Amino acid sequence: MGWACHFLLVRDGDPAEVAARLGGRLVTQIIDAERATTRDAPGPAVGPLVNGWLMVTDAHGQLFDDKYGAVLSQGGHVLEFFIEEHVSFACAVSLRDGATEWSLTYADGRLTSTGEVPGIAAEGDEFDAPADVIYRLTGWMYDDEFDDEPFVPVLGLPPPDGGKRRRRRWKPW
Repeated sequence: MGWACHFLLVRDGDPAEVAARLGGRLVTQIIDAERATTRDAPGPAVGPLVNGWLMVTDAHGQLFDDKYGAVLSQGGHVLEFFIEEHVSFACAVSLRDGATEWSLTYADGRLTSTGEVPGIAAEGDEFDAPADVIYRLTGWMYDDEFDDEPFVPVLGLPPPDGGKRRRRRWKPW
């Protein structure tokens, strides 16, 4: 079946500040990475700092709305990574100061990009290209073993855009 998850990586992010900027709050419960990245998670979760990037994961799709990456990137840098292995879809996006810098998407059997994507490999599987770019920038790979890392759920997120239909940069399938 494979991975199906959404990650936001916030450069030099503080967990409590990230939760507040998302409109929620951290809870005292600690969950492991396996639970944080599955539908068993109570909601989005803030994870460990990896090479200076704070991980935010969302197995429920609450953070798919464009506004969350834009909000977290105000005054900083956010990378988004979304993958649905079972349908061969992957996307990487870089946001700075609320705006998209670049994006790289593999969908429908082809690789597309906007902006200047750093270091796209000329060889290899195009499906892996978004994950490879995230790895080159952060040193983190979505399928690395990080099961022992603590994640803290973020609760109380308001519905995106006041409950209106969500806009997506991509179609998951």
